[in-house]
Amino acid sequence: MSTINFEPQGMIAIGIMGLIGVWLSMRTGFPNAWDARVSNKQRLIIPIITGLLLGSLFLATDLITGMSRLQQEQLNIKSTDVAFPASIFVYSAGAIFVEVVYRLLTIPLLLGMISIFVRSQSAREKVFWMLAILTSIIEPLNKYCCVTGACAPRFDLCACSIFFSELSSSCFLS
Repeated sequence: MSTINFEPQGMIAIGIMGLIGVWLSMRTGFPNAWDARVSNKQRLIIPIITGLLLGSLFLATDLITGMSRLQQEQLNIKSTDVAFPASIFVYSAGAIFVEVVYRLLTIPLLLGMISIFVRSQSAREKVFWMLAILTSIIEPLNKYCCVTGACAPRFDLCACSIFFSELSSSCFLS
């Protein structure tokens, strides 16, 4: 993620993309954020537990594969992590950016465009899952671009944990 996203213009752009995504999601049949048909357990508890489990999986995978250390060597950088307390802002902003750009805007936009041609609900659900899988591949592919030779086999485990983490985010949209 580039530093432009932390400048006011970048934050405004992400905010506008998020608002467009929310508007599109309401038009394509996603439940509203506080829809009465969605229980607080579905809305809050299950995503929090899933996030903790997948975060633990990602950390365990990194410890097993040593991927962070290999990325540091490949990119010739001191650390792949941001120090606390700045990490709270940086990782939160990164998560918001990823959710807005990869899912909140992209999935409803593409689903709405495809829905012009696909009318049945079961076909639309299949399109949603195809889009969820495709958008979940973006971040592992971004990370894969900086990985070469020596750490590529180890990256497969990391890519899988990132992919399933991303896919679980899409699951909470439906």
